[in-house]
Formats: sequence, structure tokens, C-alpha cells
Amino acid sequence: MSTTAAVTCPNCGGIMRRDRRACPGCGAARTTTVIRPFESPGATTPAPRREDITIEIQSRVMWGDDPDGIRNDLLKQGARPTEVDALLRSALLHRREVYRALGRKNAIVGSALLAGGGAAMLSVGIFFGGVDSSSIGFLVAGIALPVAGILLIAKGIRRIRRPGEGETTAHG
Repeated sequence: MSTTAAVTCPNCGGIMRRDRRACPGCGAARTTTVIRPFESPGATTPAPRREDITIEIQSRVMWGDDPDGIRNDLLKQGARPTEVDALLRSALLHRREVYRALGRKNAIVGSALLAGGGAAMLSVGIFFGGVDSSSIGFLVAGIALPVAGILLIAKGIRRIRRPGEGETTAHG
């Protein structure tokens, strides 16, 4: 691997080779502060850091990417297979727990909507003595809230039973 020390341009902050007298971007004189080695085009790239691998795996798993595809991509970048497998297992478990928690939240909110709709229907019968112009809002709420509640409960139960399956977003 052929490396030549690189320096920073004092004017524009660009990187230039040490054997150059002036920055190719702005023409300013070079400094002697070495920033990083200049790698030739044929040089190999270093293996990704564990923090980068962790972030990549967690974000791609939460978005529902295929675990085999994630693994293959990271192995091509030079990551260690045992490290990738362990991080993938951890990220998949985390995704399942996130969707289970969302499912519980959906079921609770759906139950509250169902109860609120039932209360609205009772208020139409008890407080208004039937349907008239002043009770239309309660009547609509008494129909719409239970329907939304039932749909949300169904979604919550599906998320609890099969967390993350069929989800296309990173969150609910």
C-alpha cells in the first residue's frame, strides 16, 4: 500500500499531497500539519468500525431490510462474520420488542376509543333522550370511535402476536 502524507490547506481546508507547494483548489501555500495519509487508488479500505456496523445494522433492521442482505453487504465491506451475526441477532430482538410495545400501546388506545364511543352512544340515549340536532356530534363519535378502536385493537393484537412482520416503516 503506497501512502504519501497529506496536509491541510490553511485557506480552504482541503487536503493536498505533501509534495505539492500549493493547494490545487485555491492556490494557497501548504502547511506542515499532517491530517491523514493519502491512499493510492489501489489501496484497500480498512474494515468498518464496530460503532458504524452497529448503527448500520440497527437502522436497516428497523426499516425491515432482509437480514441476509444486511449481512452480505457488511461482509463485503470487511466486517467480521461473528460480530455481524451477534449484532444482527440483537437488532432483530430489539425490533420485535419495539413492535410488541407498539402493539400493546395500540391495543390500549383502541380500547379507550371503543369505551369513548360507547360512552358517546350512551350519552345520546341518556342525556339527549334520542337523536336530534344537538346530539348528532355524539352520535357520529359513538359510531366512529368504536370503529377506529376495533381497527386499532386488531392492529395491536397483530403486532403483539407477529411483531414487525409486514411493517414497512421503522416505527408504527
